[in-house]
Amino acid sequence: MRDETLEPEVKIVELCIISPGRSDIVLPIPEDGKPKGLWFTLKEGSLDNTKEMIGTFSPQPEAYTHFLDDDNKCYLEINYTFDIRKEWAAT
Repeated sequence: MRDETLEPEVKIVELCIISPGRSDIVLPIPEDGKPKGLWFTLKEGSLDNTKEMIGTFSPQPEAYTHFLDDDNKCYLEINYTFDIRKEWAAT
């Protein structure tokens, strides 16, 4: 009997930006994981930066909303550029 550690198959398909009083901004992640150009525009002062421990992932039909597991394994590293303006971008 072999002792195997199975790596979970994880694919991150979109990034969602949620800000109170606004519709969610849903950004599909490109297949190569490299968004080109300015990916989105935000209103200055509309979001903050937080980090949190997220626990263990179990299989489920709904999408998870985090990138790291509780062992600090990174499932997506993505570099992108965005714009910050005085007002929200027109939709």
